Amino acid sequence: MRGETLWIIKKRDDNRFPYALTIQEGEDIILSLLVQDLWPGAGQNIFCLRAEDEKSQEEVERVRVVSLRRYGRKLSVVLDRPHRKRCYFLFLKKRYKTRPGEYEQIFWMTQSAITRRRPKVLLSTRESGQLEIRIDINERYPWRFPGSRVERGSLPVGDYALLLENQIISLIERKTFRDMLASFSNLPLLHQRLGELETYPYPALVIEANYQDFLSREKLKYFTPEFAAKAWAEISAFHPRLNIIFAGSRKLANKWVLKFFAAVSSHEKEPPSTVHDIILRYEGDRISYDPEYEIVEKIKELKTFTFKQLREVLPYYSPGQLRKVLRRLRKKGKVKISRSEGQVYWSVIDGIDKIDSITSAYGSTPEAVDKSRRQ
Repeated sequence: MRGETLWIIKKRDDNRFPYALTIQEGEDIILSLLVQDLWPGAGQNIFCLRAEDEKSQEEVERVRVVSLRRYGRKLSVVLDRPHRKRCYFLFLKKRYKTRPGEYEQIFWMTQSAITRRRPKVLLSTRESGQLEIRIDINERYPWRFPGSRVERGSLPVGDYALLLENQIISLIERKTFRDMLASFSNLPLLHQRLGELETYPYPALVIEANYQDFLSREKLKYFTPEFAAKAWAEISAFHPRLNIIFAGSRKLANKWVLKFFAAVSSHEKEPPSTVHDIILRYEGDRISYDPEYEIVEKIKELKTFTFKQLREVLPYYSPGQLRKVLRRLRKKGKVKISRSEGQVYWSVIDGIDKIDSITSAYGSTPEAVDKSRRQ
């Protein structure tokens, strides 16, 4: 079982960095930093360093971590206490001015500091280049996506898909006001479609109407406002992972989806970073050995599969973890991509048993990994 996630601060025998801050889950250390104070002052931030020594002495603080999440290059932390509970760590990479290479800067900021400083960079995501979008062949009068690479093709569900490395990472179900009223007449079928939509990482239902339109007796005709309100409440309750957007019009719905796809693409394309690795350690390590070992073993077992099939047999790993392993295997020439009837398939090549080489950094067996961790 996964242990409780804790925020622990200890004193150090060092005037410049008198404290060591550790976030750990059970016995596993997720993040360990040297800090200059117990908490950033009002409107301030604290510069941090990686903890590489064992000068820590007595413990001065121990609090349960409620939430640990990544937003771009920021690691957001929420603690289980009434005050001094929200903060984030900003991880930056800077290039040396006089020589090649990069160095890391880590800043610890609080909610009040963010409010006071009003940072110039307000968004965590950035433009990530040309988007690859697929529009379902049955979609009539589709939205437009200027500057994107657009193709028509069959989609398993939904009307618009964002692709990354030939894999669907986001799906949009588009509905006009009339479409939605027609769906109200068969809610079980709508729930099935939306349930399938939720199996993808970034799903959304986008309506080209306002919520208040569904409460207007003149516009509803065949339904009462009370029924429509209950239907929307049921949809929201049954599909908590689904983004439901009342865009108001076709133009605004199109614009929202374009910006949403850009944000998803930026978040997924964010280069491997300290924050990304921290979150993988926090969310992904649900077994007693490195998760990459089990993913590779399942790939060897499946031989040929779609990304959706891999997610179905490994539901407790994030899409990012699975893609990371597939990219590494493809780079090593162990798997390949092929297309058949509109589907993208991954296939093992160059001998199934030879895939073991990718796990060499962690040991070729769970026992070997456990042994390396204890050392």
